Amino acid sequence: MYNMDMPKSLKRTLADAQSNQEKFLDAMSVTAENKAKIIASKIHTAITDFQSQLPDDEDVALSIVQFGSNTTILVYSIGYIGNNLIVFYGEDSQDTPMELIQHISQLNFLITTIPQTPDAPKRKIGFEE
Repeated sequence: MYNMDMPKSLKRTLADAQSNQEKFLDAMSVTAENKAKIIASKIHTAITDFQSQLPDDEDVALSIVQFGSNTTILVYSIGYIGNNLIVFYGEDSQDTPMELIQHISQLNFLITTIPQTPDAPKRKIGFEE
């Protein structure tokens, strides 16, 4: 790897530089990944895990509180736009279609429950890629 005639201190310095370069390249590959896709996937998993633990007479919903008002969204699908926007597709309690778009740095919602329609099958929440 390194010339045997090199002083130990120089060999050590070169080895440290190579290690630091490898760490830097690893860090660059992480930041090159699509953060929104990763976060949306983790949110999707958290919501579906929560939903799987609910009794048959309850379903999962998101409650968003902003500017003193509260909105509950029955989410049908989760997706992302670019590297930093998460999109929640669903409807409100009056069956009005909704799309909530939030920056990854501003995600703030409560996973909650709503009554499930009697005899309705468990709803599958999709993931948009």
